[in-house]
Amino acid sequence: MLVTRQNRIPFSWVVMAMLPWAFWYFQMTMGMVSFFLLNRLVENPAALTFWTSLPGLIFTFIPLGAFISFTSDRIWTRFGRRKPFIIAGFMGWAVVLTLYPVAGSAYVFIALMFLFALVGQFNAPLEALKLETIPPPMRGRSAALWSWITTVLNITFWGIVIGRMDEVVAFDAGHLSGDKILYWAAAAGLLIAVFIYCFGIKEADPKSTLTGEKFSFTKLIKALTMKELRYLYLLLFATSMLTAGLGSLGMLMYTEQWSYSNQEMGFNIAVGGIINLFIIPLIGVFADKGNRMRIYLGCITCILVLQATYFGYVTWYLPDQRPTLVEIIFFGEMTCIFGIIAGVVYFPLVYDYIPRNLMGTYFSGAIILNGVIGFLTLNGAGVFLLWWANLFQPPAGEMVRVCLDRETDRGTIERTLAAAGLKTPDGQPARTEDIVARAWYADGIVSETGTAFEIRLRDDHAKRRFNERKDLQGEIGTADAKVKHARSQGVAPAYLAAREAALADMRAKVQNIDEELIKRSTAWRDEVLRGLGNEVFDDGSGLLKVQDAQAATALLPLLRKPTDVELERLNRAVRLADGQVIGLRVLQRERTFVMNLGATLPAGGDAATVTATTARRVIELSASIVPGLIASDAVQFEVAVKPLAMLELQLVEVPVRSFVSFITRGVNSVLSIFTEVPPPDQKLHSLARSLALDNSAGIALARVDALPAEGKGMRVTVVAQEAALNDAKAWHNQVRDLAGRKGGDVNLTVPAPVLKQDVVPIKYNYLAGYLWMMALTIIGFALILLFIRAERRGKVRKLGAEEAHAETTAKAASDAAADPAVAAPARTTYTPGYLMPKLALAALGVALLAFAIRMAASDLRVLWSGESAQAAVSSVIATKDGQAEERFTTHADLKIKIEAVGNAKDYAWVFWNEFTFTTADGVETTFRRDVGCKLKPSMPLLDEGGLPNTVMVRYDPAKPQQTCLPYEYSTWFAPFIVALLGLGAFCVGGALAWYARRPIVLDDDAAVNPKSDTTRIQAPTDKH
Repeated sequence: MLVTRQNRIPFSWVVMAMLPWAFWYFQMTMGMVSFFLLNRLVENPAALTFWTSLPGLIFTFIPLGAFISFTSDRIWTRFGRRKPFIIAGFMGWAVVLTLYPVAGSAYVFIALMFLFALVGQFNAPLEALKLETIPPPMRGRSAALWSWITTVLNITFWGIVIGRMDEVVAFDAGHLSGDKILYWAAAAGLLIAVFIYCFGIKEADPKSTLTGEKFSFTKLIKALTMKELRYLYLLLFATSMLTAGLGSLGMLMYTEQWSYSNQEMGFNIAVGGIINLFIIPLIGVFADKGNRMRIYLGCITCILVLQATYFGYVTWYLPDQRPTLVEIIFFGEMTCIFGIIAGVVYFPLVYDYIPRNLMGTYFSGAIILNGVIGFLTLNGAGVFLLWWANLFQPPAGEMVRVCLDRETDRGTIERTLAAAGLKTPDGQPARTEDIVARAWYADGIVSETGTAFEIRLRDDHAKRRFNERKDLQGEIGTADAKVKHARSQGVAPAYLAAREAALADMRAKVQNIDEELIKRSTAWRDEVLRGLGNEVFDDGSGLLKVQDAQAATALLPLLRKPTDVELERLNRAVRLADGQVIGLRVLQRERTFVMNLGATLPAGGDAATVTATTARRVIELSASIVPGLIASDAVQFEVAVKPLAMLELQLVEVPVRSFVSFITRGVNSVLSIFTEVPPPDQKLHSLARSLALDNSAGIALARVDALPAEGKGMRVTVVAQEAALNDAKAWHNQVRDLAGRKGGDVNLTVPAPVLKQDVVPIKYNYLAGYLWMMALTIIGFALILLFIRAERRGKVRKLGAEEAHAETTAKAASDAAADPAVAAPARTTYTPGYLMPKLALAALGVALLAFAIRMAASDLRVLWSGESAQAAVSSVIATKDGQAEERFTTHADLKIKIEAVGNAKDYAWVFWNEFTFTTADGVETTFRRDVGCKLKPSMPLLDEGGLPNTVMVRYDPAKPQQTCLPYEYSTWFAPFIVALLGLGAFCVGGALAWYARRPIVLDDDAAVNPKSDTTRIQAPTDKH
């Protein structure tokens, strides 16, 4: 169907040419799955990073791809000149992908990684073949289409696919893990791409003077440095400078420096991808119009301005130097748009300068140059960040966080400590330049003043010991995995004993280092406290007020279980409407749910009257906020009077968010139309929720408010057991622990003389890498200006565009000069043929679609004709081959099992959920879900509110055991993958079969340019 070297092709050809690339890109995204699989076999993070980075070096130090790309310009076979290499590469990839999930050891997996990288070099002519298929006038639209396809694949992978790799699907014939489904689906997609190359693309004979040229390294070097390509390498070098990012360091900026989770970053990618789906088609409309170089330079200028703006915005405008997800998406999307435009125009731009017969040669040089530049720029970013950290960031060594009794500035603290003559943990006088003090706030506010300070001592010895401990921990992980493997293989006892002895020795060394580091950090803490003297905070002064009272509580029946979001919205609205309401909490009573509500009971007040008033207000508000949750005639019951305690505490931070950037305000004003924007006091609501769910405290209800008078203070009101309320100091400490819990969303600090002490590594500012990126962008911009200057002087020509223009002009002249009285000679045609293999592929696609429908038939039938019910997780069953099933019905027992399996990283354990629901006829039914999950259940027994996890289920009224969970990805994932492969095979096979016996008129290159070696094209008279 597709024929190379045509001057004009239908857009359907462009789409077909992109399909192999789509399969190629999807298997490239599987590299993240490979990373996680290798992490199961290699626990040492240093070794993990080392092994995953090595295969990439193959492209630089074993440049097989450069040799193949160079050779593809100089050979011709009856199958083509580029297709044989690509077919071999794709088939090799398919084989390796099939073997990945069954690799039994780290050594086999790493060997497969190297083989994968090596085989992948056979695909070096892939881009050249695509560009020979798509003529220059259509390359801009093809680049836009490619950008759109990759965006869809990214959304699909990060939004749906990556979460399925740890799942296990139960079939009649057994179990199939999610990683096997993913890898084998990617391998099947590559085989479909191989079919397209074999039967859907015909390479036209270029009749190049380079064909048959024997290979030698001298000729390779001479070809790579030929005059026609030298300035193109300058353009390539410039572009590499412009597109050099921070690599994995960029992810560390989001996760380590700004403390965002991988899921939140996945949300960031998904939102940006969805926006791009609508923007890219608009870009594609104009991709082949206008001056590409001017558009490219304009985009680069805009990207440079955005980089500088983003750096300045985060560094100097945001008080905590931490952008919100809204701001990250805003700046990221703005930069991405200009990056997409630049990418869309760059590819057709650069290939306007490359004749088709030199594309392979150019890619040879590009492969080598890209490897070198990528190595230099990425490592340069690391060196730059290390240099920046050593100059401007807190150093590695002993660290202590202390609170003072008054607000002061950084300079005063450092001068006080310098005057005190502090000593290092080794007993030597501490140098002034080695003592660094920074104001510290849990919410990350950057300020020169504060009441809490983090004080560090630069200590190379502590840094070395810290790194030794880190390395030993990595070695322990690897050694432990080897011991487990040796034990499972039944090796000789002597060998096993030696391994275990070495492992015990390493653990003893880690313990010794831990003890030494604790002593050093304690010594530094004591020195800092001595140096600050009476300025240190008095622990007792943080408890501003303690008051006892009474609360009226009651229960209100619910029609259903509310979601966490619904309950939080209702809770917030009720508290705002009535300042005496303490809070709302949902409890389970047998198979029903009730709401526990409470309000402060005035002196001499009646509990029934107070709860009735509160209940009416809750019912009224729920009718508009959470309709269908509470019946309008619901009556409260179990009215009681319970003890209430109120504590007023001092804080280091302001508990209510007072700063909202103009970007966040603008986006929130739009989002507020569709959803509720988090309020400024969200931290206080989160703390109240944490207190109410803390089982150790026995709290029934909790409310937290800011103290307006003090600014940095809060009032905590709780209803709990009377015995628990007697010790105000214990309450104070408990609130302190929950407010400052690591990984939480509260980020509030209740003062204490010492907040933390430790030996810590150097602190990096990954955002400073933007300065490195801006410097590279400026260099790249300057190199492009040099390229433009060389083009204007005639030193570089658009040989690719000239080639296409010459062929088109010659054909037009030939047609115009033809005598109308003489019949025009018959145009050369090509009939693709191979009808039966193409029909066979289409038939295979139909069979796969039928199999997918059969896989989902039961779920589809129940979804269509069944009834709905709320199913609760009643138990979790853990299974492992060769061991008896273990059933868990309590949260505590299940948590112990999950921690044990997680610590051992035993992926052989699979957790299956059992659900229980009541049919419309009142029959209680229990069923086991046919999708399990490794290491932990997909749904635990209890949700974040401490209630049983529930999910909507569809069931067959005649056979309630026939169920379907329609809103769970896993229900449809395996059938979806099979159906997607079937649809792809049917569409590809059907499209190729449609053209199998239809003659395709070819551009007769031989008649126009007998030797289409474009180095023979004469230069135009005008310089451009």
